[in-house]
Amino acid sequence: MRAVRYYGPGDVRLDEVPEPTPKAQQVKIKILPVSPTATKPHAVTQEKLPVIMGHEFSDLVYPLPPGVPLDVGALMEPLAVAWHAVKRSNIKADDSVLVLGAGPIGLLTLRVARAFGAAWVGVSEPALKRRELALKNGASSVFDPTAQGTDVVAEAARVTAGRGVDIVLDCAGTQKTLDTAFLAVKPRGHIVNIAVWEKRPLLDIDSLTYKEVILTSVLAYDRVHADMLHAIAEGKFNVDGLASLITRRISLQDVVDKGIKALIHEKDEHVKILVSPDLKSQALLARL
Repeated sequence: MRAVRYYGPGDVRLDEVPEPTPKAQQVKIKILPVSPTATKPHAVTQEKLPVIMGHEFSDLVYPLPPGVPLDVGALMEPLAVAWHAVKRSNIKADDSVLVLGAGPIGLLTLRVARAFGAAWVGVSEPALKRRELALKNGASSVFDPTAQGTDVVAEAARVTAGRGVDIVLDCAGTQKTLDTAFLAVKPRGHIVNIAVWEKRPLLDIDSLTYKEVILTSVLAYDRVHADMLHAIAEGKFNVDGLASLITRRISLQDVVDKGIKALIHEKDEHVKILVSPDLKSQALLARL
């Protein structure tokens, strides 16, 4: 069978490998759509290089609710990350929320915050396409933090009558976004880190102390799929428009050049890239 394997930094290859035989308490699953990410392979399994890559599969463990197509189904795993993070923020109806970073997780976090009743959701994101997608997906305001004259903290203060936002969700993971979060949040507000950091940040502990801010972080998700999918099935979370976050559909042989490299080097153009492992899957998607 064909498999995309990670050999090391900058070295990802499409190989022919033996088809695995399930062992005790294992199952073998036919994969339909899958979404790659630009993050590093997970170290928990202790597998040795090369490692077969695979992430964010559609309809893998939990059946999709009626009306959710398979391509949108590939977004259920990152949606669960956003769902878990927003729940951990102790969000309440009519809260004000600032999302820092509008990549896939940031845009889904925006949608979830709206579904949980946020009255105002601002999004800070340098890429124009992602800011446009944020507006289409329910953002009240969008900001380009790199634009001259843009002050995200001042804007957050303005819309909250100087109080600061109730919740900041950092989906970017940079020193600048962390500093922005401390300044933009209200006293005793909540900051949730969702990002995976490349470098260890500096923590301004006095900013937390003076405001008595609650800072927490989330890792993926924790048993939220059932509640999330039930909310979708009940119409409490509308998946309409989620397909707009899929900015490219590719075949397995294009994973490196049109998938991973595009996510790294063409961030202004892409959010989620969907991979169909075989032509039958692509034909199936075309009919849905």
